[in-house]
Amino acid sequence: MKPGSVHINCDLGEGIAWEEELFPYIHACNIACGGHFGTEVSIEKTMLLAKEHQVLVGAHPSYPDLEHFGRKSMQMKQEEFKERIQQQLDLYFRVLKQCEMRNNHIKPHGALYNDLCSDEVLAVWFLDAIEKYDIPQIYAPHQSVIALQATKRGKEVAYEAFLDRNYAANGNLVPRSSPHALKQLPEEVWAQLKRLIERGEVVALDGTILSMKADTLCIHGDDKNALENLRFIKNRLKEFKL
Repeated sequence: MKPGSVHINCDLGEGIAWEEELFPYIHACNIACGGHFGTEVSIEKTMLLAKEHQVLVGAHPSYPDLEHFGRKSMQMKQEEFKERIQQQLDLYFRVLKQCEMRNNHIKPHGALYNDLCSDEVLAVWFLDAIEKYDIPQIYAPHQSVIALQATKRGKEVAYEAFLDRNYAANGNLVPRSSPHALKQLPEEVWAQLKRLIERGEVVALDGTILSMKADTLCIHGDDKNALENLRFIKNRLKEFKL
């Protein structure tokens, strides 16, 4: 696959049975590093698969929430928050060194990702926590608080949009608790990709047109349709020569 400027990333290292099959279709992966999922063994396995398939790797830290898979917001004090993020990154970078690989990026996971989009204090805490690590770029939504704060610090941001998720009219993702959170058909995923590439916009669930800059496009590895979606995208990209 990997033609043109279409860059696809995928959240991996989350214990999903079909993960290995996804690597030939993606450019980068975001590896769970112990907050919502992940152990030294799972991180190493994912990194070695990425190395084999020449896929870029990035850290995918979250709130320390194994019980809810990092999908619930947590109220934490600054020092505890910093410590728990750095614990995840210490583990990730230790395995990265063992695998003789280079880190490409960081992408927060789940509720942390969503909270960083709007909470300026949390965004500052997060950027402070990751400051000492070798992180060339941050994956974050265009015009999000975390993207704006990172840019102010001179950090590179790769703007991210989601292919397999629906958006609300305010630009946020439709919550996972909604039956309409995920796009169910490969044709719908493809339509979102094509519109993002050609027009720089997505259509929200209520029909609102949202302008959206995207440098990288996410498919969730834990979605049961992930492999089907990626195969469909590969074939359509060839057809449209994108």
